[in-house]
Amino acid sequence: MLSIILAMDSNKLVGKKESKNGLPWHYKEDLQFYKKMTVNKKNIMGRETYDSIGFPLPNRETYVLTRNNKLNYDGVTMVNFEDVLKLNEKNKEEEIMVTGGVQVFELLKEYVDVIYLTLIQKEYEGDVYYDSFNIEGFKLKEEKKGEDKDLLFQTWVREK
Repeated sequence: MLSIILAMDSNKLVGKKESKNGLPWHYKEDLQFYKKMTVNKKNIMGRETYDSIGFPLPNRETYVLTRNNKLNYDGVTMVNFEDVLKLNEKNKEEEIMVTGGVQVFELLKEYVDVIYLTLIQKEYEGDVYYDSFNIEGFKLKEEKKGEDKDLLFQTWVREK
């Protein structure tokens, strides 16, 4: 089962290329949520997202989705689109996290069953927007205010 996890601000900003970890903000609570949801799972991300992090995150099986079959990173598995679909098919009962970026979210969204969305109710500066983001075909299953008043955690599930 594929699930997307992402955070965005009120302008659909999701990233800042020139930041330490690719994020334009730092919310400890959101980072803890991200860790809780992704640890001990397979994590799929695009090459640019991986490059912004710079290393495989601990206690996660990292898959980097790329069209460049000559790329090779230590400690991760390089995959193409078909590999991701096969991985999902082989692991139907296991939640596989799609962690970014926007191109990867768009490419895999039709195969996703759950979206974990952190809405950051504030505006930030950055350069990566998810303008086409929508939750059409999904229904809100859970919504929880963060301890930090800027954060709203939502879980969306695909309507059957």
